Amino acid sequence: MFGFTAEEHDKATFGNPARPVLAEDHGCLRSTAGTVDWPSIAEQLGFHWSDDVVSMARMNSGLLIGSVFGSTPEEIIPYLANGLARISAWDLTHVHGLGTDQYQPLLVLSPLLARTFASAGWGLAEVQAALFEQARIPASSFERFIGDWTNLTAGRNKLTDLVAAEILPAVFAESDNPGRLVPIVTRPERFLVAVAGDPNPSERLRLQQ
Repeated sequence: MFGFTAEEHDKATFGNPARPVLAEDHGCLRSTAGTVDWPSIAEQLGFHWSDDVVSMARMNSGLLIGSVFGSTPEEIIPYLANGLARISAWDLTHVHGLGTDQYQPLLVLSPLLARTFASAGWGLAEVQAALFEQARIPASSFERFIGDWTNLTAGRNKLTDLVAAEILPAVFAESDNPGRLVPIVTRPERFLVAVAGDPNPSERLRLQQ
């Protein structure tokens, strides 16, 4: 795609055969029936929804959340937040240090889940805020990723030191307890949320039977 080849452009030690291409479900976002009135990824990155653009990003790792239980946003969010927290490791050097405040995890929701949120009155901002509150890891783990276990950032700073220096927001130092939970991004808007996938998996399964 776009002239990239594994031999010429993938210089990682082991490489990665995955070159995912994701087509967002603009019909779900814009339809009048069961509308999910959320911005597309292009809009979240500053473009108009009708602009002919392709967003490209490096993919470090990914996780399939195979099963989500619940029929309300409050019941569903913990599963999604857990998945985002589990994939966040070396990426956290992009929160502080290497590319400060550049970590933007991408969550891809099925149209079914997106409509579940929308029908409960949740917009993108509400989803991002809930993920910010629940996608968290212990402060000691965060500090290991950005300090003890990497040479990509200078020093071995504690999160409390970074907050005191006004490098990170106060939420990262609400106490000095190393076991306290801290967010994996600096602010809710850093979570990118896309809507894609099978619009009605239950109907597809019924037709296959």
